Amino acid sequence: PRVIARAHAEGPQIRFALMPQVQDPTRSLDRAEVDLLVLPQEFCTPDHPAEEVFRERHVCVVWRDSPLAKGKLTLERYMEAGHVVMVPPGANASSVEAWMASKLGFARRVEITSFSFASCVALVQGTDRIATVHGRLARKLATQLPVVLKESPLPLAEMHQMMQWHRYRTNDPGIEWLRRVFLESAREMDKKVA
Repeated sequence: PRVIARAHAEGPQIRFALMPQVQDPTRSLDRAEVDLLVLPQEFCTPDHPAEEVFRERHVCVVWRDSPLAKGKLTLERYMEAGHVVMVPPGANASSVEAWMASKLGFARRVEITSFSFASCVALVQGTDRIATVHGRLARKLATQLPVVLKESPLPLAEMHQMMQWHRYRTNDPGIEWLRRVFLESAREMDKKVA
């Protein structure tokens, strides 16, 4: 929302077409079907330039009336619980869990999949499930939903949220402007969070 508001203030005629996350987003970049990708560093391709927008930690979200809301969320409690996870269109939950198993040595019991992290936070309501999501998003939604945030017991590294553009468009004035809008919006976001 900060990017859209800033862009509108600077150029009210600018149009955006926001696309859903897909399993292989860099293919759209290779085909010049998108101007800019915003994605975690692990998904960036080395074929195109990228720049960090911000860093993010993950937190766990549980329904405030769940037993999980009381006490520390240990790894054992985390693994015994059902999970609500975001799965990009075209992917499947088992591929995400297989990645976690290979990277971290275990997999969660996925009971609900969704297309967005924001809906994952809402979908824990009335259940004993856990959603592991971006901290900024969780803190914002926790002011509107009956949820509690818990520190993740998983050894998850800090996420580096990047923007990536096609190498042939590095000097494109429109892409340069859009990159600046993203960076300024991220700095503003962090001032509001702090």
